[in-house]
Amino acid sequence: MDFETKEPGVLVLGVHGGKFHLDDAMSCFLMSSLYGARCGNKVRVHRSSVSDGSDLTDCDIIMDVGMIYDHSKRRYDHHQRDYMEVYDDKMTEKNGRPLKMASVGLIWRHYGDAIVRAMWPSPKNGQEHCIEKPSDADVALVVKRLYSSLFAMIDADDNGLELFQSTDFAEGRQPRPLYRDSTGLSRRVELLNVRWNEPLAPGRADEQFAKAMEVAGADFMIIFEDIATSWLPARQMVAQAYFDRKKFRANGHVLVNEVGGFPYKDHLRELEAEHCRSTAEHPEPAVLYVVSWDRGRKQWSAVAVEVRPGSFENKLPFPVEWRGLRDEELCAASGIPHCVFVHSSGFLACNTDREDLLAMIDKSIEMQPERYAQYKGPAA
Repeated sequence: MDFETKEPGVLVLGVHGGKFHLDDAMSCFLMSSLYGARCGNKVRVHRSSVSDGSDLTDCDIIMDVGMIYDHSKRRYDHHQRDYMEVYDDKMTEKNGRPLKMASVGLIWRHYGDAIVRAMWPSPKNGQEHCIEKPSDADVALVVKRLYSSLFAMIDADDNGLELFQSTDFAEGRQPRPLYRDSTGLSRRVELLNVRWNEPLAPGRADEQFAKAMEVAGADFMIIFEDIATSWLPARQMVAQAYFDRKKFRANGHVLVNEVGGFPYKDHLRELEAEHCRSTAEHPEPAVLYVVSWDRGRKQWSAVAVEVRPGSFENKLPFPVEWRGLRDEELCAASGIPHCVFVHSSGFLACNTDREDLLAMIDKSIEMQPERYAQYKGPAA
């Protein structure tokens, strides 16, 4: 611990009283997880009984109350009139409106690196392609990803910031979400508050707040483990496959990996954006299909890449003539052996032989020249 607690051997956290929210529950979980073990897991939460939090003088860290943001004093409130702290300037620039940090964003700004290092998850038994000792670069990536995946939503929800900008709908533009809510956690924590028509027995609200910390912490750990043990290793695999893709098709439209089921969309999007910036005069052709081995079904699958994040529209879906067909019927329609299936929407094709699946991709491109033209690039 980089400071001495006011009460020897006990970490005391301070937050506002009354109705609690995900912001204060998650902030308390994070601080208790980082420093609690160093105090022998003796952690006490002091929930203020006055609106200004002036009764929290016994606390080591004060969050979400008190009208002060001062890291040197371990005070992390965000309700000040002139407060305009944002975690990611690029997020604000991209969407044209600031996503101000609530208390959890401030906690993550100052302690995220230490929390990730201290709580780095061990691989599950038999889990492959994991990173047991993260590098500084690995930690930085995970810290940033956790903010965008979880804490940005908490900051936005606590500050009353809508997911979409209303003018986008009014003016007929494609709306761009400022953040993502992948858990519904805020509502689940809110439901743990003592209800308006329940008796407020002594200690009841504090008991419910402790439950809220547990719920918040459980979701954090699920997301953290997924990012550290799945998302991050997948990044390395996608990068390798991206730079090796012309070994399979000279046009660069197909990314091939021997392992299936890994998350690739965000990584591929970032790789393409980064590469296009560095070679603006000679942009690479777009990746249109991702091929991988389906170990469960013992077959190869090809997924058509989406047009934009979260879209059900694909850049070059498989031909209409093949959609919904299976086995021999699909082989007859395509003229390619070992076919298994093409999804009715055209986003997925399967074949028991990789080379035959690549042949399906070649023919898909050949059958859709007009749509393909916008993605082919100068090398195709």
